[in-house]
Amino acid sequence: GGAGGGAGGAGGGACTPNCTDKACGGDGCGGVCGTCEDGLRCIEGACSDAECPAGTIDCGGVCTEVLSDAANCGNCGNACPMVEGLIAECAEAQCYATCPATRGTATNIDLTTDVENCGSCGNACPSIGGEPPACNDGVCADPCQAQGLVGCGEACVDTQFDAFNCGGCGNVCPTAEGGVPVCEGGQCGDPCQGLAQCGNACIDTDRDDNNCGACGARCTDGQSCNGGICACPDGAVDLDADVENCGACGNACPEVAGGERACNAGRCVDACGGALNQCGDSCVNLSEDANNCGACGTRCGDFQARDLPVRSPLEETGGTVERLDCTDGTCLFATAREYRFPNSGGVIMSCSMQCAEAGMNVIAAPVPFDTCPPSEVPLGQAGVGCAVFRGVNDATARAYGADDPVLPREGFAGANRTLLTCLCEGTAPLLDAPSPGGTVPAPGNYQYEMSDREYLIIEITATGNEVYFEPSESGYVELYSANWVRLESVQELNFRPALIAPVNPGETYYILYKKFPEFGELVTFAIDF
Repeated sequence: GGAGGGAGGAGGGACTPNCTDKACGGDGCGGVCGTCEDGLRCIEGACSDAECPAGTIDCGGVCTEVLSDAANCGNCGNACPMVEGLIAECAEAQCYATCPATRGTATNIDLTTDVENCGSCGNACPSIGGEPPACNDGVCADPCQAQGLVGCGEACVDTQFDAFNCGGCGNVCPTAEGGVPVCEGGQCGDPCQGLAQCGNACIDTDRDDNNCGACGARCTDGQSCNGGICACPDGAVDLDADVENCGACGNACPEVAGGERACNAGRCVDACGGALNQCGDSCVNLSEDANNCGACGTRCGDFQARDLPVRSPLEETGGTVERLDCTDGTCLFATAREYRFPNSGGVIMSCSMQCAEAGMNVIAAPVPFDTCPPSEVPLGQAGVGCAVFRGVNDATARAYGADDPVLPREGFAGANRTLLTCLCEGTAPLLDAPSPGGTVPAPGNYQYEMSDREYLIIEITATGNEVYFEPSESGYVELYSANWVRLESVQELNFRPALIAPVNPGETYYILYKKFPEFGELVTFAIDF
């Protein structure tokens, strides 16, 4: 048999050989599936001894449709010419060079001028800047080039200055809030144009309170930005040191009488300095100021000493209390008692008891017990009490090995008188004790107006390992457990009793106090637990 089937062009591999269901004839791409024996013809891909069907002719043993076969177009052996990039096609016995998209339409394609297939099938030339598309020698013409521009999409643009096509199509220059994108010489420029770019915004750092002088530099404390510097309304100041604008605009350090205002690290500091302290709007010396003694507001005039009671069994002839105002930061009082001893002798009260009866604490430097006054005090000689430690009570002194009163000195026959002077420290006002059986909430100094023949019962919850109770009047004291088992007791007929006993923290205890003699009187007591 002869060559059969239509020949495909070189256009992009559009032809696919087909011999699957053919035994003979062309493969559709210029090749041959097979030939028939002599005397047989290839009809529709199969060898047969029949005549060629209508519309076909015998071309070398192959029944061929010469009206559409590109290898035998119009006549046997008349092959349609092959054009590079196109498909050779036969239609109505006429040869065509076409593209896959126009196959079967009897259309000739000229790749050198066709704007839909310029240079290759499917390469359509664009319409740019309103100009029609054009194909010259297989190349799409650029209508923008004549204008010195570049075609980007459907527009002719100047890529030297177009911020959306800067240096090339699609290269968009960045922008920021308050700014515009900038393209100069094909290079993107500063969108803020002289302003500072802080994040995604263009900022005037000369005036912006949140970005003053630099991004993120925020003016605070009443300041505003002026020329890139945070300043108060009255001008640039140092908030760390300016006494009129200390830490914030308008925050003036207060005037202090006797002192000099100062601002340090944005805080108004002590204007007094040295040995003085600021109390309110004045500088004072806490060591000697009677209205600010030891601490601001501590007024020595608020401390009122009680009258010293006269103890006839000791033949006490007098007792006084005098305030000495503020000394070394302490409100001080002087007390004095004069004693006359009967022929049978007598006892002089210690300074600690004398101060306590006046509602004060004793002040004295520790003195060794062997340097106390002699047992026989000469007539008219002033004696001084053996010292206990500053601010402690008689029971505490006893814990250090001293008996209270610390001057149990017998006089001798005759009219011997001794003056005992002491220095006392003012104490905080006395607290009202609870009614009998009530709970004392905290250690301190208390007072209670006892009725005739009354027992004072106090409930405590121990916070330490020891309980201390010392009343101002003679009598006896007992310590009981929570279930009323007596644990300790002490009594003094002539002097105030003092109880010191071990306890367990967190447990409840009761203290029972009975005074002598048994008639109503205001009593005070110190308690610590």
